Amino acid sequence: MVEFLLTEPRALDAQQFEAAVRRELGRSRLIGESPGAMIAHEDFFHEYPDGKVAPMLTAVIAPERAKPPMIDASQSWRFPTAASVAASAGSRCVVTELMGFIHPPGDRVRAFHVSLCAAIEQLQPVGLWSPHSQQVVDPLEVAENPLAAVVNVRMFRVDSEPGVIVMDTLGLHVLGLPDVQCHFRDLDPSAVARLLYNVANYLFDAGDVIDDGETIDGIEAPERWKCQHEMALVGPKRIVLDLDVGRRHAAGRRKRSWRR
Repeated sequence: MVEFLLTEPRALDAQQFEAAVRRELGRSRLIGESPGAMIAHEDFFHEYPDGKVAPMLTAVIAPERAKPPMIDASQSWRFPTAASVAASAGSRCVVTELMGFIHPPGDRVRAFHVSLCAAIEQLQPVGLWSPHSQQVVDPLEVAENPLAAVVNVRMFRVDSEPGVIVMDTLGLHVLGLPDVQCHFRDLDPSAVARLLYNVANYLFDAGDVIDDGETIDGIEAPERWKCQHEMALVGPKRIVLDLDVGRRHAAGRRKRSWRR
């Protein structure tokens, strides 16, 4: 689900919305348009155990005049004006997926992204609030990156341990995949953020294929960081793929068998 932040209420033309979606996903059709719109993506059907067959849906819920709730934009690192955009919005509408949880992540993001772009084209929001990834997103970024409103990289400093940082991704858990986490000191957070996002993209494309004990390239060659599925250090409660940065940059306590 993504919430559009609007400076003023705008009405969605359901027929125009359907036409825009169909340009990318030809087997999509409008099944409801009052208020807002609902699209059935007939490229993405699922047959349930009882024999019933249903497509994935995307719904646009009509704008409301009520001011959006308070939004914490502190983890919106890719959108420098996120806080002011969220504060200035005076209206909102919601674009949400329905009947998608059973489908593969790639199909879910494909249908949602196409619908999201079609709604952005009409409604021209100043920002997008993604509660599942806890970020305000620049609408211009969404057109270029299907995961922009789906996956976020967060950063937290540990007050009780000066210099210690926890970084993670948030959003893959909604797609049934592990997010990625790193707990470290004395590393460049920007470099760690790029690595976490790259690993998240890999998991989105390939699935949860990195086994416990396998290693990936660290930030600096020839470093190899060991991977382990664990519970997240920072909520929401979920499974993450933790990246062990090694003894030199380690933070917190962890059981390791060190190699000389």
